[in-house]
Amino acid sequence: MLCDVAVEGAAVCSTKFINVMGKRIFRRPLEQADTDRYLALFQKVSAVDGFNTGIEVVLRAMLQSPHFLYRAELGNPNLPASPSRIRLTPYEVATELSYLLWGTMPDAELMNAADTGGLDTDAQVEAQALRLLQDPRSDAIIERFVTSWLELDRLDSIPKDPMTYPQW
Repeated sequence: MLCDVAVEGAAVCSTKFINVMGKRIFRRPLEQADTDRYLALFQKVSAVDGFNTGIEVVLRAMLQSPHFLYRAELGNPNLPASPSRIRLTPYEVATELSYLLWGTMPDAELMNAADTGGLDTDAQVEAQALRLLQDPRSDAIIERFVTSWLELDRLDSIPKDPMTYPQW
């Protein structure tokens, strides 16, 4: 449970919910403008239909946002990089690693690494990649990649040369 509305109040709990769930849904911390927009939506809906409905509408809006539906790697022009490249933000690195190796959103440890500068060096990124590869969730992704890359799914339907493979 993120918050007790009876103790902390609807304004505090809704703000906490928006920031915590927004970070998970968008795979990055929300900007203040995002928080303000979702809070305004919550306040408008909850004033008429109550706290739970306000939270539900905010959650629906977040799940329809392009920030959830699409993974954009825009990088941060303020981070040092070469003239022809833009350096990805730590959250973009975490998202790329997670979707590449697990096919899903980053876990808490990967997001914590992004929060604390744990993805700033090549060695840190490699350590996280190795951690993700040791998890069984990566097995299906790697198998799918190799099968597609080598076209192993077509192996049974490809004609074999009877002179080269007489027993086939």
